[in-house]
Amino acid sequence: MPTRDALTKTELMIAQLYADGASFTEIAESVTRSPHTVRSHLKSIYQKLDVNSKIALRKSLYSTFDEVPVLQLSETRDDWMMFQSGLLAAEKCDETSQAEAKSIFRDLCDRRPALSGPHAGLSFISGSAAFAASSVSDASLLLDEAKELAGISLSHNSFDGFAHLSMARACAFSGDIDVAEEHARFALDCDDGLVWAQYMLLFILVHKGELQEAINLGERVRERMRTHAAFEPASLLLAFAHLGSNQYDESAEWALAILERNRAHNLVSSAACCLLAKVHRFSEIEAFAQLERRAFFTPTPLQHELRMQDGAILDLILKHRDRVEEIFARVA
Repeated sequence: MPTRDALTKTELMIAQLYADGASFTEIAESVTRSPHTVRSHLKSIYQKLDVNSKIALRKSLYSTFDEVPVLQLSETRDDWMMFQSGLLAAEKCDETSQAEAKSIFRDLCDRRPALSGPHAGLSFISGSAAFAASSVSDASLLLDEAKELAGISLSHNSFDGFAHLSMARACAFSGDIDVAEEHARFALDCDDGLVWAQYMLLFILVHKGELQEAINLGERVRERMRTHAAFEPASLLLAFAHLGSNQYDESAEWALAILERNRAHNLVSSAACCLLAKVHRFSEIEAFAQLERRAFFTPTPLQHELRMQDGAILDLILKHRDRVEEIFARVA
């Protein structure tokens, strides 16, 4: 594998600064080049080192943190570890974790305003908050905030895959599907290991009706997603994609994969049961119902009509099999 010895002195300095988190403007000032020239150098650096992400670039430059040269800011290691802890907290859905992540990212933004990652992190948090918004207008404002923060991040570093992911997410849920797809694909160009970017592209492809491409993507990333928080929602998307392609056994396989996971979200599990009911796999639903009952908490007119005491969609499906199409349409 190519090493940093393949780089010129100027390219090595640019690569080190970029891996350290410096913005294009900061790098340009350090090497007395224009930001545009810095971008051109980085493309050449990525090609020479055969890397496609900042993480891979860093690994190619340094085998350990101790090798980081003096030009790196002294607090980089601690800030990097703090940023990673923020990412882990941001991926969790509970309010406490989201607040912890937001505090970490804000602190990093205050101390290292030129870093792209913390702004992207705040964008991700705003996008998550939009899901829990009490009204459409509140959600819209949060998504606009997410786009603005992602834009700030990309102005510092247009190769930040996480920033492109955050922008893709905000755009997708705002209805800007084509723009979202562009950013999701760019995120994977920057870092093909971004599992949430893979999920985001999967979401976009299913939304656009490009089901076969979505299925192909799902097969490629299946094992990588298996231990990730994105597995359940990604499995649900793939189950819908196979169902839309009249591949009923494959659809059931993805739905069952959700029910086999203890961490599956209530709503995701409910939708998986609906998919199984759609393909008349009631025995699997009954087995799941005996194993563990999961509440279907999203209120719908149908739910109120049936006066379900605990909102359990399992009873809804199993007791009203003749209404599967209506149930499926509402949950889908």
